[in-house]
Amino acid sequence: EFALNILSNVSDVSLLRGNTTPQGKAFEWILDTDPLRLAPADGSFIRRFVLAVLYFSTGGGSWDDCNAPVNVNDLNNCQPSPFSSSRGRAWLTNSPECTWGGITCDHGVTRIDLRGNGLSGTIPSELQYLTDLGEY
Repeated sequence: EFALNILSNVSDVSLLRGNTTPQGKAFEWILDTDPLRLAPADGSFIRRFVLAVLYFSTGGGSWDDCNAPVNVNDLNNCQPSPFSSSRGRAWLTNSPECTWGGITCDHGVTRIDLRGNGLSGTIPSELQYLTDLGEY
């Protein structure tokens, strides 16, 4: 219930409770599957949730690279993109979200670069809660 209260400031409660919505899938992931098991008061909790909403909103699982692995402890490195020489980790794993492929952080998420990764869907409004985000 505390997590629902916290995240209701980020996403509509009806979307959080919907098991087929990107928000509902992200809510279920952060509560039940995320291996970091963060407390809702943790500074990374909302950031990980918002990035999970982005993942589910843009066809994560069908991306060309950096998809969440079947085993959340499998950190799988992503291939460097044509736009960056760095390799990130697969999304939705036990690695910090700032190491996920295409994510750049400096005390918060400052850049999301998933160009050329086969995204489909919509960019979620929840990105506004990544207050340090300058580029996406």
